[in-house]
Amino acid sequence: MSCFKRRIARKTVLVMVCVFLAGFFAVELPAKGKKAPSHGVRGRQLGVTPYDLFSVTFPTENNGWACGRWGTIVSTDDGGKTWKTQTSGTDYTLASISFVDSNTGWAVGDASTILHTNDGGKSWTKQKSPEQGNFFMGVCFVNRKKGWIVGERTTILGTEDGGATWTVQSKDAEYLLKSVSFADENTGWAAGEYGYIYHTNDGGKSWKHQAGKWGISEETGDVVAENYIFRITALSPHSAMGVGIDGYMVSTNDAGKTWKPLRTDIMKTHLFGLAHQNGRLAVGGAGLLSSGAVGANKFGTAKAEPPVIYGYIYDITTKGKEGFVAVGKEGWVYLSDTTGTAWHIAGSNKN
Repeated sequence: MSCFKRRIARKTVLVMVCVFLAGFFAVELPAKGKKAPSHGVRGRQLGVTPYDLFSVTFPTENNGWACGRWGTIVSTDDGGKTWKTQTSGTDYTLASISFVDSNTGWAVGDASTILHTNDGGKSWTKQKSPEQGNFFMGVCFVNRKKGWIVGERTTILGTEDGGATWTVQSKDAEYLLKSVSFADENTGWAAGEYGYIYHTNDGGKSWKHQAGKWGISEETGDVVAENYIFRITALSPHSAMGVGIDGYMVSTNDAGKTWKPLRTDIMKTHLFGLAHQNGRLAVGGAGLLSSGAVGANKFGTAKAEPPVIYGYIYDITTKGKEGFVAVGKEGWVYLSDTTGTAWHIAGSNKN
């Protein structure tokens, strides 16, 4: 097949992926001074904000933050019972948020946006990115100094001074990296489009491509590619898991030397959120909240009140020593029991 045909085929696939993601991240970028659209009176609002939430972080049992469309950032100091809206200073979609304690955190998103706070979100300031026009999709910090950001064009940024300076650690191909997770200061994984997974064991000084592929079959002209990974989670320095399209789950127990798809009974729906604690996994996705034991192939559908079947859960994190928090459609925030098998909607917004 000619190079021209390869380019056309790849562009077609990329367009399809972009259309798919548009349902979650596409947002009308406002003109200067334009406010986010009003949802008006809609009866009972289940979410803590009218806008979709894409990421959540709980550095302590009581203190948590979530971010999403239109630069939305909400916070809680009572374990998720009640929430307040914070002023982020941007209207761009914020795709990921990471806090290391009750004061220090970062949020990233569209248009190379990097926001930082050292006062629990009372004020947010922009940090300078070495990449312009990039959609940053994931951020992970292990302490107040060391952190990483991933985004388009397999870009991986790193900092060792709390974001005062960011450097490009890796930029391998034109694919999108969606998620980044570290087990400690040195060992981490980044993953995303076409199953691409990158690994570091030296804090990001070097990144190695471990999995994922995209290509065109010379015989049939068909696209040959791995499944899309939406979330990757480091379980230990030697093990990690990823979840993605159509119930896809993949894991490694040898630091990424081999990645094996998991055969489970989980619903064949798009999986967006993944968290682990005390040997338990919590998984969220399109119309789904589920939980199971690490290493098991049985994932029971969790009991959620109200049900999430007509919406989606986009991210899950741990809360304290037991339990999970999930966020998603129209500001949904769900809190779980200690095992992740029962969930209930969080309280209202104080603002």
